[in-house]
Amino acid sequence: MTGAAAAAAAAAAAPHSFQEAAAHARRLLILPGARPSSSVAVPFTAAEVASTYAKGLAAGVAREQHKWVADTVLARDRTVAEFREWIERLTSITGLTMHSVVPHDIEVFMETAYPDRHTGRCIGADGEPAMSFSAVKGFLAHLKTGFDLLGRSGPWNEATRQGNPCDSVLISTWRSGYEREQDGLGNVAVGARPMTLEKLRALIDAVDRDLASLPATDVMGRLLLHRDASYFTFLFASHQRGGEGAEVVLEDLAVVPLAGAAPSSLWPDWATRLPEASALVLLPHGLKNRQLRAECDPVEIAADRAHPLYCCVSRLRTYLSAMQAAGQLDGLVPSDAVYRTQARGGARQFTRDSFNYAAARGRLQTLLKKYQLFEGETLHSFRRGSAQAFTGSDEELQRRMNLNSTAVLDLYKSKHRKVRCALPATGEPLRKRGRPPNLKPAVAAAAI
Repeated sequence: MTGAAAAAAAAAAAPHSFQEAAAHARRLLILPGARPSSSVAVPFTAAEVASTYAKGLAAGVAREQHKWVADTVLARDRTVAEFREWIERLTSITGLTMHSVVPHDIEVFMETAYPDRHTGRCIGADGEPAMSFSAVKGFLAHLKTGFDLLGRSGPWNEATRQGNPCDSVLISTWRSGYEREQDGLGNVAVGARPMTLEKLRALIDAVDRDLASLPATDVMGRLLLHRDASYFTFLFASHQRGGEGAEVVLEDLAVVPLAGAAPSSLWPDWATRLPEASALVLLPHGLKNRQLRAECDPVEIAADRAHPLYCCVSRLRTYLSAMQAAGQLDGLVPSDAVYRTQARGGARQFTRDSFNYAAARGRLQTLLKKYQLFEGETLHSFRRGSAQAFTGSDEELQRRMNLNSTAVLDLYKSKHRKVRCALPATGEPLRKRGRPPNLKPAVAAAAI
């Protein structure tokens, strides 16, 4: 830079009034690090600047994603990708981009493109499958976060055309209108069918019969059943949500050797600690409503010596023993998943990744149908069923479930759920979230 250019730059940066000069001096007093250095800084080269920013931005974005659990990030990315694909099909005609979308564009998408892909289990006014309100609400919430991350944050301002288009009066009104419309048609939300203790034991008994019938040469088949039995009993005993239970890692678990003794880490000495353990302690590394480990209450799971076949501690020991005998624990570290998924292509090997929610739900429902036990249960059925089977105080249950309100606890403990009456004409049962139009809502409370 020439002397004249440097002088011009300095003049441009200098305060242009007494007030500006005073403010500049005050900033330097508050933040001494902003004062000009006496040493001459060596400027970056263009390549160094590009490399620094590429590295810093990539690391920063990766760190930002830790704000959300992995399933939330995946769901949000799918939502934004689906909406972006629709926008790009309009770009050549309308000129729309993700940075120019306004609320009524989202309204058009929700009324035209969204229903084609997300029919749900509700029945619309025309008698055809319709979008469930919970799915609509979740989609718009993910899309709102997507616009926030694009820099379009804050309430939508129609006058300035600035803000998040999902955070607008129009979208809020549309969403509320859809909710009331669905409620008027009888499409009410239904709680998960509780997994009773009796059904859990029937499921485990059926799994054990399968294990007894499988030949010793079917190593993977046996390991999968051992994993399933351990995972199902763990969900019930720990009150975890399905996805959270599937994502438990080895370092989340500790063992209490004797009643009243201090817990010690499960891994890597599980083989010597589990057989005599009086309890297992779960230290959640992050939950749906409490995302930091420090916010989560530990859950102690007592060993059930009287019923070892249904005991979470016993089934975990059996599962890990089978995995070790098959060489599936070799090379694991404390941050690896407890319940792992089979490698793709039917390989005789487990990955180091956790048992994801969709795969775990599919596995549960496949087994329940195979054993003729299926009545609509999902992974959340374990959490609801274990809450209803709990014999301690409400305060203790709320702590074990890591719930923030007693109102939510009451919903979990309720032994009634809304179910549909049969159609008067045909006697065919209605879908649990919908009914044909022009029928008065026929909702009965039935004990499960």
